[in-house]
Amino acid sequence: MGGMASTAPEILFGHLPEGILTEDYIHIPGLDAPIPRDPEEWDHWARLMLAQRERIHAQCERDPAAQRIQKALCKQPHGLGTAYFLIMFAWIYEPREEDDMTTMPFLLYPRQAELLFALDGVMQRPKGWDSSMAIPKARGVGATWLLAGDDTHRWLFKKSFQGRLVSRVEDMVDKPGSSDAWMYKHDYIIDRLPAWMVPEGYSTKRGSGNRYRTHMTMINPETGSAIIGEATTSGVGVGGRATRYSIDEAARFKDLRQVWGQLGETTNHRIAISTHNIEVNTDFWDMCHASNGWPETVVFEMPWQTVISRDEAWLESTRETLPNDLFQREVMMNPWAGISTWVYPRAKQIAPTFHVHRREYGPTLHGLDDGYDDDFAIVWAQQERSSGKLIVLDGYSGSRQPISYYGHLLRGETPAKYDWDYEALRLVRWINDNKTYNGLYVGDRHGDNTDLTSGESPWQVLQRQFGIHVLTNPPQYNTFRGRRNALSEILDNLEFADTPGALAVLDALQNHRFPEPRKSSQPTQEIRRPIHDWTSHYTTALEYLAVYLVSRGMASLSGIKAHKPVHSDWLRPKNHWAQGRRRLPEHRREVAAW
Repeated sequence: MGGMASTAPEILFGHLPEGILTEDYIHIPGLDAPIPRDPEEWDHWARLMLAQRERIHAQCERDPAAQRIQKALCKQPHGLGTAYFLIMFAWIYEPREEDDMTTMPFLLYPRQAELLFALDGVMQRPKGWDSSMAIPKARGVGATWLLAGDDTHRWLFKKSFQGRLVSRVEDMVDKPGSSDAWMYKHDYIIDRLPAWMVPEGYSTKRGSGNRYRTHMTMINPETGSAIIGEATTSGVGVGGRATRYSIDEAARFKDLRQVWGQLGETTNHRIAISTHNIEVNTDFWDMCHASNGWPETVVFEMPWQTVISRDEAWLESTRETLPNDLFQREVMMNPWAGISTWVYPRAKQIAPTFHVHRREYGPTLHGLDDGYDDDFAIVWAQQERSSGKLIVLDGYSGSRQPISYYGHLLRGETPAKYDWDYEALRLVRWINDNKTYNGLYVGDRHGDNTDLTSGESPWQVLQRQFGIHVLTNPPQYNTFRGRRNALSEILDNLEFADTPGALAVLDALQNHRFPEPRKSSQPTQEIRRPIHDWTSHYTTALEYLAVYLVSRGMASLSGIKAHKPVHSDWLRPKNHWAQGRRRLPEHRREVAAW
């Protein structure tokens, strides 16, 4: 089962005119400069937009003609008008900033602008699988504010638009003074608009005969458009037809499948927005993956990188300030973290598929966890370059054999001095057919320890006798925490072949678990070490590969393929891999192939 990714751009943005989206910029007519995708350029662009906002607001205060021009720019099709409206006129509330920055101009990041285009795209389509959308999001990327901004824009500039907002409880839809409530965001945007843009006769102040803004309802007196809130406890979807239904924190709905079905009878357009969470059920996750009976839906992912100022340093500092399970769920969008004693509960959703060794994928990757009394575990894998998926092709484990036994096996040799089991004989044929020995080897630092009897370490024996050089991850990143973080972050891009060895690795990964916490333990306390049992060695070998891939930039920290190397100090010390290449000239060609 592959990792989730946003729906293909040709579906999301196919309606946009050519030239709007480019590799480096997003061009929105009316802005003094296009939105840049580069973080440093974006800071300069933001200053330009603040100056343009001030100039336009001043012009419109005294010139009705300027007001008409601005309204026309706000009415541009394809979501362009919505983006222009938010950038030029909207404000958002951001309480996490310093006190003088709690009210901020709504200057869009590139991914936020693209979400507005995608929302307009589904709204333009007739009823079908591509007329609704799921928006899985990381913490703090502004997705709910964007949906509120899009609703407000349609409420202002569309005739007879009816947007309905759904949450689990009424207070999360509309509660005076609560910034957590959805309709608070609409009021906040409208209260800060220029007076000439607010519909005549409308006020967000309730009471005193105000029939346009009442509890759970706001009506535009000029266009008849309305935004109406509903809670699931009130029989959602039974109040008549709507232009669009939007569901907030959809992953926490006990009956999301039923609600989604009911809304399909009353509207052509449904939007589900949420951080991932499977404590209640897996409905939202299944919706995003079209699994467990859910039909295909347009998916627009909002990862942590949506906020353009966030980089690897931000990621690491956030990791340090949050419990790992919370970090995995709300930042890395991995809902399977911390829901039980399973170390990798997400792995239980992975099913094996047919895979074979492919030369075009590059060198074979070997994960090694050495042992004698304990199992010596080997994992063979390849990385599919087009998607970034790590494919586990096979595995082998054994015990109470000398290191040379495994050296011969890795080289595809079966000398008669050893008693070879059936699995070893099967693998030797496969190794020779695919020449997997011309690959890269990553292993446990324990293998670097010198044996007092022989005077050599296991990895030294492999290098001297078999020409196999085992790369070892630096000790400060070889902790259980470092390995678990790395494997957790590539888990959505991990696939398993249906070979006996790969099935054994998957079985170990799915059943690797922590000990049951003591009854006196705090439920939020993270358990540090998993149980050491038959699952440990295959899992650890796979973790070594994960650390290697993430540190080399071959796998993204967000679960999608990286486009450039990751420079993350928590995983890659300076010159470590370069030093490894210098120590082993014969492997330079294989390493350089990456």
